[in-house]
Amino acid sequence: MTLVQRLWAYYNHFIFKSALFTTDLAFWYVRMKQWVTGREDEGFEDALEESMRAFAKTNFGVEIAKDAIYSG
Repeated sequence: MTLVQRLWAYYNHFIFKSALFTTDLAFWYVRMKQWVTGREDEGFEDALEESMRAFAKTNFGVEIAKDAIYSG
């Protein structure tokens, strides 16, 4: 590998690891919020789904029904 290719590979690896780390932080934030509030009914997936719904509504003007994402 040339130096430029190696640097590009390190950069891509850093981006990948950063995405994983951010997802881990979001998961643990929701988990701690559950622990502090005592609410075990809403999990990480529910918070992620609600975030996706809000994003679609504000950015695209599309309102997604509750049963549209996980209907199966």
